[in-house]
Amino acid sequence: MKLLILGGNGMIGHTLVEKSLQYYEVKSTLKNKFESYKALRIRDKNLYLDNVDVLNFNDFEEKTINYTKLDNMTS
Repeated sequence: MKLLILGGNGMIGHTLVEKSLQYYEVKSTLKNKFESYKALRIRDKNLYLDNVDVLNFNDFEEKTINYTKLDNMTS
C-alpha cells in the first residue's frame, strides 16, 4: 500500500516517514528543494517529492499524480 505524507521535514512528518517504511511504500512532500534540507535528518531523496506547494492544488496534483496513481486499476 502506498502512503503519501505531507510535510516530511517536520518533526511529526519525519517520524511518520521513518516509522511507516517498514509497513508501506512511503513518499513525503517537502516545501522546498531537497538540497535545502541537508542540515536536517532528511537523507534519502527517493522518499521525498520536493518543491511541492500543498496549498496550491494544481502544483500539488502535478507533482504527486504519478506517485498516487493506483497500481491495480480494473474496469
